[in-house]
Amino acid sequence: MILFDSFLGPSYETVGKIARFYTDFLLGLVAWASQRPKRKKIPIMIGFDEINDLIPPRGKHLSEAHEALREVLVLVLRKVGKHKIKIFGTSHRVTQVAPDIRAMAHLMFFKTTPIHDAYDFLNKLLVWVDNETFFSILKRLRYLDPEIAFYVDYRGNYDFVKFSFLPEPSCELELKGTIAEPTRRKIFDEKDMAIMVMRLKGLSFREIAEHVGLSFNAVWQRWHKIKDNSRIAQALAGAGLPPLDKMYQEARKMLKKASSASS
Repeated sequence: MILFDSFLGPSYETVGKIARFYTDFLLGLVAWASQRPKRKKIPIMIGFDEINDLIPPRGKHLSEAHEALREVLVLVLRKVGKHKIKIFGTSHRVTQVAPDIRAMAHLMFFKTTPIHDAYDFLNKLLVWVDNETFFSILKRLRYLDPEIAFYVDYRGNYDFVKFSFLPEPSCELELKGTIAEPTRRKIFDEKDMAIMVMRLKGLSFREIAEHVGLSFNAVWQRWHKIKDNSRIAQALAGAGLPPLDKMYQEARKMLKKASSASS
């Protein structure tokens, strides 16, 4: 179970965060499923409660992120079936779900829903049903018992089914905390700083590697990451200092002179 919405702060900006989270989740799902070997693919069902909040019809989206999410879900629905993944969602009204999403549904269940919504939707799926039968279905939909549901698939097959409610869990959840924006990752760490200091003292990559506990290649790559950083180069130039490579060469010369003098 994913509880994402409950951990967001009460502000308008969180609306877009919800859509972006599920966009990344669905795209990651497709990537994960496509990379799994066929022998490891098992039937998976993913459910969204009140999916209409995430993919409303065109022109009724809450943010640009919701617009992108709807397009992503259309793509995902086309791709996940061959990977044995099914997606289902609930909605208070069928018309609150984007038409391009409804058109891809293989099976629809109706419980309590405005009768005019049901008429508009079922009128196309049950076009082959005679008028008397069709309006008898609509009449029964108005007064469905709690344990009865009406289903119809994309081929127009339909029936009323009876089901049992699952028992309500006796536990209570107390949710705490909020999801904050991701912090910026450090560009350089402590070992990078140590490498820079020792390099400017004239030490070779191999000597530095022994001090910081890294391989020769790792030290070489980190040094080039430091000296090729545009912000560091601009800061040095602004202070009237030479580039790091020239500073190392000068330090190396001084170190050699010092070692020659001592010998």
